[in-house]
Amino acid sequence: MIGAEHIIPCIGPMSTSLYGLKVFVQTLIAAKPWLVEPSLLPFEWKDQSQLWKKGGKKLKVAVIWDDGVVKPHPPILRGLKEVVDKLKASESVEVVDWTPYKHDEAWSIIVSPHARHQ
Repeated sequence: MIGAEHIIPCIGPMSTSLYGLKVFVQTLIAAKPWLVEPSLLPFEWKDQSQLWKKGGKKLKVAVIWDDGVVKPHPPILRGLKEVVDKLKASESVEVVDWTPYKHDEAWSIIVSPHARHQ
């Protein structure tokens, strides 16, 4: 959106299967979007088995339940909890809660009338 360059968009795919998400991400990475968008970092696709072989480290997944500004609807929270429970059951994944740093302050700055006229 013109004038809202300070709000960085991201892709949040939804799928009915893990395979669908894998195909989406593989396709996206194969397109090498960093070649046309310099703010993106170049990451090659790594099969999940490669992730966990390096030094026996667990894959760490951070979960944000609520950003303090927008509250997810109950069905979204239920789905997120189900995913988190399944991830926690895995021996190769560490799940941590993530709280954004001063998100409420950042949001108030973004939506202030003064910020829109800069």
